[in-house]
Amino acid sequence: MKRFCLFVLIFLGVLLQLQGESFRFNFAEGQKYKMLTEVKEKVYVNDVLSHTALLLNKIAFEVLKVDKGAGLIRGVFQVSEMEGSTLYRLRDEEFLAEYWRSPLGEYKPSKREQLMPLTRNIPLFPEKEIEPGATWKAMGEEVHDFRPFGIDVPIHIPVEVNYVFVSVEKSEKGKIAKINLKYEFNYPLKDLLKIPGSHPVLVIGRVDQNYYWNLDRGHVEHYEDSFDVLYHFNDYRAYEFVGTSAGRLVEMQEMDKKKLAEEIQNTIDQQGLKDTSVKEEDTGVTITFENIQFLPESSVLVAEEKEKLNKISSILKKYPERDILISGHTARFGTEESSQLLSEERAKSVGEYLLSLGIRRPDQLIYRGFGSRKPLGDNSTEEGAQKNRRVEMTILEN
Repeated sequence: MKRFCLFVLIFLGVLLQLQGESFRFNFAEGQKYKMLTEVKEKVYVNDVLSHTALLLNKIAFEVLKVDKGAGLIRGVFQVSEMEGSTLYRLRDEEFLAEYWRSPLGEYKPSKREQLMPLTRNIPLFPEKEIEPGATWKAMGEEVHDFRPFGIDVPIHIPVEVNYVFVSVEKSEKGKIAKINLKYEFNYPLKDLLKIPGSHPVLVIGRVDQNYYWNLDRGHVEHYEDSFDVLYHFNDYRAYEFVGTSAGRLVEMQEMDKKKLAEEIQNTIDQQGLKDTSVKEEDTGVTITFENIQFLPESSVLVAEEKEKLNKISSILKKYPERDILISGHTARFGTEESSQLLSEERAKSVGEYLLSLGIRRPDQLIYRGFGSRKPLGDNSTEEGAQKNRRVEMTILEN
């Protein structure tokens, strides 16, 4: 009898270990979240190391509609690059995409021509329940941007993805499944052979990714991967990108912009901060520091401006989950190129000072410059020029 009971317990234990799991995307209308991915890559030209790049990809998603389990998703895609400092500089270009995604992960874009997202139908889950150790294959797609080479149409490369359901672990966020996915491709660009000028004619690549999926919530928690992509050109040049990336999903709560703006305005009034204002915007709440003072023709903040930032930082610390965008503006002087560079350097200087106060992680502070392209006043008057010499700090909703 004891042996029988022991056998039953062992048998039940095996059944529990081999319990099948159902992988499904779970969409809810109005849901907002963002995916942050840090990329470290080395760039080789003709097998010689050219440079190393550190990139921050940020995608802000919103589920617009749900129909039969599928979600209509709007995504805003931004890329920032770290250039010899502790902060990421936001590139000027921003991409907007809308697409349907099924519970199994099938992707249906509103327009095939849209560039983002760069990977599609990855992951793509099986319909039936699967157990740890299960494997499957499914077709996915990579989209490559060849605009730097004069080719305006995105290039779509089909890939066969090999999946392995590795394991399941429990965490405070729920049951987390680890999936390994790998694929390789060797894709000749036959349609580009007749195009004049220098451009890629062959793309070779591989991706090896560990994907951590929340079975209870129906979304990815985080992932990490390694990649190697090689472009062969028709003029016998070769560009290779080798690196790693790590991404994580952040669910966002609705921002009470009015309350936040009022709280910041109260701080401005109580502290008697001069040339400082606050306003609500589509992207979040923006604090504007007009006539911000730096040493002449430089990006070195004067002590009085640092004191302003010290006082504002008490507000920023109350919302640690919100990213901050620092935007620099100048009055018109010299060339537009010099104005642009100075505006970027000043925005970076403000961002680095905020970082030194410990109010955010480096991946939560990004900066950009507008030069003198967005004046608030007339540059021919000192009063107008003071309005244009400003730095704006936006507490972002997503």
